[in-house]
Amino acid sequence: MYRLPKASPRKSGRAPRRRGKSMIATDTPNKNEIQMRKEKKRKQRKTLAKTKKRRVSQYTSSENEDDISNYSGEESILEDEEADYTVVDPDCMPALQSLSKESDFITVKFQVKGKGIYYIAKVIEEMENETEVSFLRRSNTITNNFSLPIVPDIATVGLHDIKMILPKRKCSGKTKRKQWM
Repeated sequence: MYRLPKASPRKSGRAPRRRGKSMIATDTPNKNEIQMRKEKKRKQRKTLAKTKKRRVSQYTSSENEDDISNYSGEESILEDEEADYTVVDPDCMPALQSLSKESDFITVKFQVKGKGIYYIAKVIEEMENETEVSFLRRSNTITNNFSLPIVPDIATVGLHDIKMILPKRKCSGKTKRKQWM
């Protein structure tokens, strides 16, 4: 005669539910005990949910070139010395053949503290000697990807600061999630 195998013993790795006890919740010792448990849980949640807040700086309408870093997000900085990206020699950049149009993506170079810092921006409006742009931020999750921030970083840029008009986006025919700038 063939017998069915017996079930293995249950796992006891999980802690059982804490049994309640009857108490008067307004009594001082019981009340303090309940408050201590709640504080302990709250402290555990705070340590787990610690997030770093991103500093968003506001645009100031000053004419000074030194104040450029005030309205530009530091996350969108693409410096000359970074090795993650394909390096383009600034001296070998071709001269602009045409002016940028609305919704074009451009690279903008600023001289801050003796360094050339490049930003990626989207053209909002074209004026005579200036261009109104919205700066993009470098994505922390996807490498070589830039996205528009939640709080728009809008500024007016002179035509002499525009170094390159980036080529149009290519649609790769993949899912929407994989189509990025």
